[in-house]
Amino acid sequence: AGKDAAYWIPLLGIYTGARLGELAQLRVIDVRIDGAIPMLTISKEGDGQHVKTKAGLRDVPIHSELIRLGFLDYVAKAKQSTQVVLWPELPTRAGKPGGYFSHWFGSYRRSLGFDKNPDFHCFRHTVRTQMAEAGIPEAVIDTLVGHEISGSVGAKVYTHRTPRTLSEAIEVLRHPTLVQALPKVYGASKTFLVATTLRVSV
Repeated sequence: AGKDAAYWIPLLGIYTGARLGELAQLRVIDVRIDGAIPMLTISKEGDGQHVKTKAGLRDVPIHSELIRLGFLDYVAKAKQSTQVVLWPELPTRAGKPGGYFSHWFGSYRRSLGFDKNPDFHCFRHTVRTQMAEAGIPEAVIDTLVGHEISGSVGAKVYTHRTPRTLSEAIEVLRHPTLVQALPKVYGASKTFLVATTLRVSV
């Protein structure tokens, strides 16, 4: 399923709560590593990129566990190779960046004995649940996962959430079983990675 994409996209899903299509369409320049807090930009600026709603346009801090596993190293190598998209070997399906990956992910999930759940969307539920249980304000969670913020116009438009606030919210996500199973960098079996990620999401 696009080689490196099969490793990184499930990890990004469980440590960001981003939609599959948002992750599959990432360009190299959508990973910003020039600031104090590395950020993932979900946009519709690139060729073929789109978001579900306006709220989907956002920056998401990159979790320290993704950094430990070598995600920024992967991005740095991609920049050196002058490639545009982050997953050059991931084919599209029916014009959708995540279409092929979604089909593969579902087939692989069933081969492991899982039924309909956990599907990739369960990662978003897991992220929301962990943040809510950690006491992260709902508006911050909405900002991170790309949901429309509820409340007054002032709450939606004028309340600025700093990268540090967003990063602190992202860092509450914990998956000890996954951390113990995966070494740095992405030399672990992709098959093992996806199976483990699915199980910690149940």
